[in-house]
This record gives sequence, C-alpha cells and structure tokens, in this order.
Amino acid sequence: ERNFLNTLVEDTPTIILGYHPDGTGTFINQAGERLTGFSQGDILGRNCWTLLFPEQESHTIWKHFINAKEDDQEFEIPLTGRNGSVHHIVWKVTRRTDDTGDTSEFYAFGTNLTLQRRVESELRQSERFANKITESSLAGIYIYDLDRKTKVYLNHQYTKLTGHTLASLNLLEQEQFRLLFHPDDWDLVEQHFVKILEADDKDIHEI
Repeated sequence: ERNFLNTLVEDTPTIILGYHPDGTGTFINQAGERLTGFSQGDILGRNCWTLLFPEQESHTIWKHFINAKEDDQEFEIPLTGRNGSVHHIVWKVTRRTDDTGDTSEFYAFGTNLTLQRRVESELRQSERFANKITESSLAGIYIYDLDRKTKVYLNHQYTKLTGHTLASLNLLEQEQFRLLFHPDDWDLVEQHFVKILEADDKDIHEI
C-alpha cells in the first residue's frame, strides 16, 4: 500500500509541496521538481516562501498557505521557478496534526494553469482586436443568434446608418424590420435570410 501511495504522489501531474508552519520545506514531489527546477534537496530545511514565492507579500502567504482551513476555496498564487519563470498555479491546502491536535505540517496541492492563462490572454487580445475592426468598419454590422432568435451585437456604424440601437432593433416586429430595407429589395432580403439559416459557419453570403 505504501508503494502504491508513493507511486500516486510521484506520478501525479499535481504539484505537492510539504512545509512546516514556519515555512520550512519538508517535501516536493517530482511534478514540483520538474516545474520549479528545485530538487527535494533544495527544498528540505529551506524557507519555501522566499524560494518559490519571492514576489508575494508575507500576509498573502500567511492568509492562504498557513491560515487556510480545510473547507477554504482554491486560490491562485503564481510560483517562481529556479530560472525565474513564473507559473500560474491554483492551490488547495491541507494540514497534518500531531497527537495534541496541533498542526505539524501542511501540504499544498497545486494545479498548473499557465497554458490555460496564456490561451485566455491570447483570446482576450484577439477579441479586442476583432472589436476594434468591427467598431472601425464603415459597414454596418450586426450579429443574430439563431438559437436564441435575437440580435446580440450591433457596431457603431450600424446604429449610425439605421438610427437603431441593439435594444430598439430587437423590439421591432418582423414587418417593422423589413421597413429598414427598400421595398424593391424585400424578396432579395428574404432569400438571403433563407440562405443564412441553411448555411454552415464557414459560408459567406453577400446581399
């Protein structure tokens, strides 16, 4: 059973960091060694906070890593590796008590979210870039959600051309919406919407 538990601890991708209440390191598993560049020998007997969290204030460390309760929520605090690289880690802390009920050791379990945070940042940048394009466009742009059957976005130029905001446009009945187009184009508009309803995401239909 002990060998099985050791295998779980060492093979898990979760970082496991052991430390005393004063911050002295007692353990780091292989996942933690690979990510941080610090070995078990580097951690043992040294202060984990100055080694792995040099940018964090002492009260932040105390609040989350020492004063944590078993039912506390996970928290995110970045970890700094030996080479200075910063990793976004979500932590959950548990404690081990001695025979008197006092805490003798803490274990912090960390999940590496660095890649996820990078992707999220790139998506936000992409969205900001797309928003700049749509808002700067001389063409009126609106987005209609087929599942919700409602318009979900208008750019500034669309409002400028039609006088409608997103809220006022969604209040229009079908016949009122048709009045935004010239009567000679009504059949063409209806044909266009039929094509859109049948189109794939990659299809583009001009009107």
